[in-house]
Amino acid sequence: MNKPNPVNIREAHLAAFHGKLNMVKCAEHCGLTLREFKMTFREFLKYNEPQFSVLLMDTQLELSL
Repeated sequence: MNKPNPVNIREAHLAAFHGKLNMVKCAEHCGLTLREFKMTFREFLKYNEPQFSVLLMDTQLELSL
């Protein structure tokens, strides 16, 4: 089991944020329990906005019938 350090935790947060690893694997990667990881990930989400744009809302499609 890895020792928790800021680099491993940041990597795990980014992996969970982008859907590359599940929560259990992320917790193992950074050396935290699942509960601890979920608590730190919630804080991560507070301060990091989503990094995607919804294309259908930005541009409307008009269909002529």
